[in-house]
Amino acid sequence: MFNKTLTQYRERAGINKTDLAHKVDVSLSYIVGLESGRQKPPTRQLCEKLARALSLNEQERNELIELAVINRLRST
Repeated sequence: MFNKTLTQYRERAGINKTDLAHKVDVSLSYIVGLESGRQKPPTRQLCEKLARALSLNEQERNELIELAVINRLRST
């Protein structure tokens, strides 16, 4: 699931939620919502920002985007 994967990547990068929110220019509550699964997964554009902020490689970036798309489709 997107939220668990995002949390794992953030924790591996050693970045707290507040810093991640600042890096991608969103609110802390939005990041908290993403990681808890209460917020719909982000757009591809925001996934790209998250991937850069977390220093993800291409495979990890693609996984994050794919999970976001799948989870967004399931939530509609």
